[in-house]
Amino acid sequence: MIERIKEIIEEQGLSKKCRKQNLVHKRAYLFNLIRKHGVCYREIGELFNLSHASVIHGCSTAQLHESNNDKLYFLDTIELQKEFGDVEVITEERDLIEDIENCNTMYQLLIIKGRLKNNQYLNYNNIPE
Repeated sequence: MIERIKEIIEEQGLSKKCRKQNLVHKRAYLFNLIRKHGVCYREIGELFNLSHASVIHGCSTAQLHESNNDKLYFLDTIELQKEFGDVEVITEERDLIEDIENCNTMYQLLIIKGRLKNNQYLNYNNIPE
């Protein structure tokens, strides 16, 4: 598992200092996953080229998102959950027009963007990024 996580860190640039929310969510998910397998904070930090304090914060953030069923966190980490999760991830197909018409906040707009990236809209699966 650690070798595959190292590949993902390299492929997705998760060891670079970046505050893009989707990357922060992915890092936090992986921090928490690795920690659940008994790896210490210092060793996790070394994998990501970050301090142990950043890893502690990321783990607590991931736990908070998971306990609150944060939709954006879920959308950003869906591929990682499919690969490493011990439960099957089921996504629902949605209607893009309906979601846009009902969108009232920036958070909802970000959720729509995440759903687009994960091809969750009926008849809109080939929209370029």
